[in-house]
Amino acid sequence: MANFSVFIPARKDSGMPDLTVKVEASNWLVALKEGLKQIGEQGDALANIVCETAPDGSLRVADPGSRRVFVVSQVAATEEDDWLEKQAEEQATQSRIEAEKAANEWATKNTALQDFNEKTQHQMKAVDEEAVRRQKELEKDATEAREKADRAASAAADRAMGAVGKVEVTEGSGGSTWDDLDDWYDGVDVAEQTLDDVLSDLFLATDDLHEKTPLEAAAFILDIAENHVGAQAASVFYSDMNSPLKDLVVSAAKGPVSKKILGARVPMGKGIVGFSVQNGVRLIVNNVDKNPNFYGKLDEKLGFSTRSILCAPIQYEERTFGAIELVNRTDGEDWTTFDSNIVESLGKILGRAVETHVATRKD
Repeated sequence: MANFSVFIPARKDSGMPDLTVKVEASNWLVALKEGLKQIGEQGDALANIVCETAPDGSLRVADPGSRRVFVVSQVAATEEDDWLEKQAEEQATQSRIEAEKAANEWATKNTALQDFNEKTQHQMKAVDEEAVRRQKELEKDATEAREKADRAASAAADRAMGAVGKVEVTEGSGGSTWDDLDDWYDGVDVAEQTLDDVLSDLFLATDDLHEKTPLEAAAFILDIAENHVGAQAASVFYSDMNSPLKDLVVSAAKGPVSKKILGARVPMGKGIVGFSVQNGVRLIVNNVDKNPNFYGKLDEKLGFSTRSILCAPIQYEERTFGAIELVNRTDGEDWTTFDSNIVESLGKILGRAVETHVATRKD
């Protein structure tokens, strides 16, 4: 848990003042959503938001739905805050251990059911009442274990997000950290308009993407991303749908450590990519060392230096399959909203291809 200051600009022509909401929450997005709820708005309605991190760690968040820019800053932590954060982290870790245990129990019981079915299916010409009874018993055990695993995984995800604490609402401004909120949002709009000029090229280049496997499609999308948005490294993370915990797995990669990073796993909700997938938001982080969500373990393991990250979820309608992550813009400059719009479009194109592949396999 941490304390956040959330600047919420008034809707245009609403006659309401700008407000600053002080919220105790587990992360900035929870704080923003709760702040909106406190003033009577639907925080959960945020979709397709664009985020950018300042050198001081504050974030400005553009919401195309309301055409506003919010500013979220973390307030300096006290000793009590540090203690509470440590407690929350310990509880989240324990919750994940319990979820993994439940997932293993389900896997064991599901395997027992499958083994039983394989051994008995060729003997079912003559109805064996004992075999039928045992089969139903194993099916019930497997179903209960799967439901328990799903509940444990959901609890682990909720624990990772954390709960909201005290909230205080006052009138105020966004401060001097970001003095170009309107100009920045205008830049977002211009980037969206300019994107129309390249969208047709993207769709033409990916016309037959649905004919590829998800792994082939991921590699193909990274090639296109490299052509339109230069990055030192890039990866596609897919959610492991066979695991109740749905960890993110590097399924395609480009760059100097691409061979080493393939297959690497990131827990759902961890890191910038996990945050992007779990919340369905695209993120521009030009100063990763200032972002509380940065997950530096892969850098430590691979000896790589991440300075900036651009991340967008792989989505189709209401489903999120993973994310595309670009690291360190090639020219050393900051990521732009135009870059993020391209990557977001590629995420949607890839999401549709994955959904088509999944639907075809079901058929």
